[in-house]
Amino acid sequence: MVNNDARDNTTIKLISFNCKSFKRSADFVKSLSERADITALQETWLLPHEIPDLKKQKKDFCFFGKSAVDTSKGILRGRPYGGVGLLWRNNVFDSVSVVPCMSERIIAIKVCVSDRQPRYMK
Repeated sequence: MVNNDARDNTTIKLISFNCKSFKRSADFVKSLSERADITALQETWLLPHEIPDLKKQKKDFCFFGKSAVDTSKGILRGRPYGGVGLLWRNNVFDSVSVVPCMSERIIAIKVCVSDRQPRYMK
């Protein structure tokens, strides 16, 4: 959780979830995102062209995701693996920017609330 300055005393709710297949967990992810401002997803198992499926969760959310599957190697054998995603509520943050990460296993966003970056509670 993040607690902003005493002036606006806003609490931001964060949830992290290992999907073990976003497609199979989509309904549960939808219910989680209703209770959170930011939802972090691991093991989405989405192919690169399926990342926009994250947007189908909620209309008032934005998303960013990465697939760990390399589709350039031809026919896939077995199930897709890896993949991460972030969903965040549009109306909570003044601004959100994606932080560039070189790994397909890591994604990050920078959020601002009331023109301030949140301080993380220890």
